[in-house]
Amino acid sequence: MANPFMNGNRQLLEPFQWKLYVDAAHYLLSDLEGDVMLGLRTARDIECIQSKAYSSQTMEINGKTDTVYAVKVGDVWVGQLDDNSSLT
Repeated sequence: MANPFMNGNRQLLEPFQWKLYVDAAHYLLSDLEGDVMLGLRTARDIECIQSKAYSSQTMEINGKTDTVYAVKVGDVWVGQLDDNSSLT
């Protein structure tokens, strides 16, 4: 996939192989519920996060079962230098 940011600095960026990844915010359900108890969030806020999440996973953290929600906040381009390339 071509990187749209290569316009002005093409020579500097050409040695890299570019991949597009998802930039995500991660929320633990236990933290969200704690925020509700502190008055920082509402139950509706939790419902919105759950509905926007592109991924949710149940896991055990410190001996307790919790759910982590991943919500997309944007895209990020990650470049990896080719093995045969040089920046000099």
